[in-house]
Parts: sequence; C-alpha cells; structure tokens
Amino acid sequence: MGFLDSIFGTGEKKDIAPVRPQSVDIDEIIKGLEKTGVNIGGEVGKGHMVKSLPLTNEIDAEAGRTELMEGNIVVFRIDKEILYPLNKEYSLSILSRVKQIADALHGDVKQIAEDKLLVVPTGIKIMKE
Repeated sequence: MGFLDSIFGTGEKKDIAPVRPQSVDIDEIIKGLEKTGVNIGGEVGKGHMVKSLPLTNEIDAEAGRTELMEGNIVVFRIDKEILYPLNKEYSLSILSRVKQIADALHGDVKQIAEDKLLVVPTGIKIMKE
C-alpha cells in the first residue's frame, strides 16, 4: 500500500497555508520578456501607453476617444468642481459621454477612485467586483 499511498495519499488531511499576495515588480517582468524577444510594445516603434488626462468637459472626453483609438489606456482625472452636488447634471452628462465613447469603441470603463475613471480600449476588460 505504500506505493498507492504515495499516489493517492493516506487520507490524512494536511494543513495547507493560504496563498498570500506577493508584490510584483513589473520592470523585472518586462526585462524578462525583452530577453526572450517578446514584443511588448505593440507595433514596432508604436508602444501602447497608459495616459492620464483631465476630465472637465466633453472636449476632454473626445481627447480620450483619440487615445483609445490608438490602443492606449486612459485614466481620467475628474475635476473637483464637477464632483460638487450643484454640478450633478453636468457631471452625469460628461460621464455618460465617456461611457458612450467606450461602448462605441468596444472598450470598458470603471471608476477606480472618487476622482479617477479608468477607460480601456477594445481587447481589454476590467474585472468588476
């Protein structure tokens, strides 16, 4: 029975330590990928980026559209004045415009902080909890 016990176990339950999240150094991952010859920047000479843009009006939302069409990820910094309760109607119109743009480009949107909005282009989905 020793051989089968080594394969199937003896039926004794062992304490398993929970998996703890570890910090990841993205620079080390990128260096490792570059050593293997993996193209991490999209087209040669045209890397995709994460861009931080202000969001104060619909013109800013259209600037985000341009970035999304180029395959970049956009983090909108929502202006504090838009967040005031007096501007609720105005802020809802701007935020709905961003959502329309993302939907039209088959992207995804998620508010990641009170004053930050993450918008990703097509091919990327945001895990929503």
